[in-house]
Amino acid sequence: MDGLIVYTFSEFITDYFTNIDEIKRDTIVMMKFLAIFQIFDASQGVTSGILRGLGKTKHPSIVGFVSYWILALPMEYILAFHYKLEVLGLWEGLMFGSVAHALLQIYLVSFHYGDWV
Repeated sequence: MDGLIVYTFSEFITDYFTNIDEIKRDTIVMMKFLAIFQIFDASQGVTSGILRGLGKTKHPSIVGFVSYWILALPMEYILAFHYKLEVLGLWEGLMFGSVAHALLQIYLVSFHYGDWV
């Protein structure tokens, strides 16, 4: 719900804080990425709690390390500095890591540790 509000009203929210057109434009784009990012960030938070509750912390720790340090950080650098996307590249790289983290943890919960059927 929060992501939908941020996505839908990003221009209104940005107008409240600044009237500089360049900052408005960049902020609106980043807020739309943030709205999408929240879905994956929330799902990895939920799956982390499930795995912690199961007492399984080794694989989620490895998944977190790989997702953010091995995948996201280089992606952020490449997008921000090589492709000159600046702060938007940092957010896109972080979103990439968060999506990887969420998908890998959903896999762990659903198929590796979960005997749900």
